[in-house]
Amino acid sequence: MIDPYEPKLDALVLSADEVAAISAALATSKPWDWTPGGDVEAAIKSAKNKIRDHHLARHRGRCCYCRTRLKGGGHFMIDREHILPKSKEGYRQLSFTLWNLAASCKRCNMQYKKNDDDFVVNKIDSSTWGNSDNYALIHPNFDYYSHHMRYSAIDIDDRMLVKFTVINRSKKGEYTYNYFNLRGLEENQFDRAQGGAVAGEPVTELTAKAYELALILSAESSGGNNYKFGTDGEECDDEIEQEDNEESEGDEDCRDYEEFFDEVEYEDLEVDCGNCNGTGNGSGVSKYLGEKMRCGNCEGSGVVILRVVR
Repeated sequence: MIDPYEPKLDALVLSADEVAAISAALATSKPWDWTPGGDVEAAIKSAKNKIRDHHLARHRGRCCYCRTRLKGGGHFMIDREHILPKSKEGYRQLSFTLWNLAASCKRCNMQYKKNDDDFVVNKIDSSTWGNSDNYALIHPNFDYYSHHMRYSAIDIDDRMLVKFTVINRSKKGEYTYNYFNLRGLEENQFDRAQGGAVAGEPVTELTAKAYELALILSAESSGGNNYKFGTDGEECDDEIEQEDNEESEGDEDCRDYEEFFDEVEYEDLEVDCGNCNGTGNGSGVSKYLGEKMRCGNCEGSGVVILRVVR
């Protein structure tokens, strides 16, 4: 097994007392839930806390499945997740096996995954359980999450953008997206349709960038108006629909959204104006950052749905 995360699984150090307590627990019918009391139980609790913290560090304080921020959440938010469920007899001896453990949020573990193992390809041959290929989902220890799924989030005051993007049509990414209903976590409060734009509202440079990113992520998943975005800099093979309903190959228009984010100029954008209900070009927008967006059509204080026009 190639461990794609830091710190490595084998970097976790348990004390002699903790190792002995785990060995004793594995000899019982319910190793993880064994409560012998006294020093042995204290050693097991200590080991569990070390395991939780180690796995949180590996995923930078986020849920291993949905990327929800868990830092500081405590036991009300964080579950010590058993990928192969400890409740099933065949997996019980893996209760303290590090590659079968992770840190997840309560939603993913208790609402969706529970004691299910439908994502396991071969449930019979235990020699396959330590291989990435034996899991339909993104395995928290065998698969690097960002190779299969991009998680993008912006939270500014009372506005939020959350988007999951499957990378290069990854089967594991698609399975994880559907299995944990990640669509249900997606949000775009920078979208006018969700009340994201208010006429005359001040727009800071950070907020303007958030609008751009919201637009780009939307285009990445749906094709947008007339701009198609790829993933990880890969060129697109898909045909895209132009505003005039003509179809053409999308290779020239394909961009990685991060690359585009660095290159976009406001002259390449249109501003849907809340003042005149018209559409003006983006000229003068950068000049007005920190105050209000300006509509090139009516010269008024317009706002703020940015659209790529090139």
